[in-house]
Amino acid sequence: CGGGGVGSGRGAARMEVDEGETLALGAASLEAQEQHAEALRALEAKRKARAIAVATDDAEVRAQLRALGQPVCLFGEREGERRDRLRELLARAQVDGEEWAYVQQQVAEASRQLKRQRRRAAGEDAEDSEDEEVIAARRERERKKTFYTPASDALVAARKAFASFSFDRANARLAAQRAWQRAPNSLVE
Repeated sequence: CGGGGVGSGRGAARMEVDEGETLALGAASLEAQEQHAEALRALEAKRKARAIAVATDDAEVRAQLRALGQPVCLFGEREGERRDRLRELLARAQVDGEEWAYVQQQVAEASRQLKRQRRRAAGEDAEDSEDEEVIAARRERERKKTFYTPASDALVAARKAFASFSFDRANARLAAQRAWQRAPNSLVE
């Protein structure tokens, strides 16, 4: 595109001055470029971290940290701090492009294993025979399905009364507005 831009990407050793003419960058400039790029990656990671949903269950957070090869608990770390650390790790992995799909797969697998363990501990072996994804898909379809419940006669009567009152008031307000538009200098009651 135009002149004056930095060469080909991060850490370029040359800067384009005019078309075809370049100047070599010094070590200080290269270091400043690297620091700037790192600061931008950190800001991007913080922005993405705010949007990442992390489990609130401490056991699940620990399992996900373990799946990522991270310490389960740092000295003096509480549940909220552990959750924030997992969120930051996930955001950093997403920004740095560290095989994001693989990271997501590891976290999801850790969550599934923890859920299996909890069901087994609770004695719910009936669902263990089915595939976890099939069960999750079925539950999601059921959750998204639109349903209606019949209203009682009293509720229907109340809704009709509210609607009638509201419509009458709206008609009166519109009639007053129309009258005012026809004669704006006169007072309309």
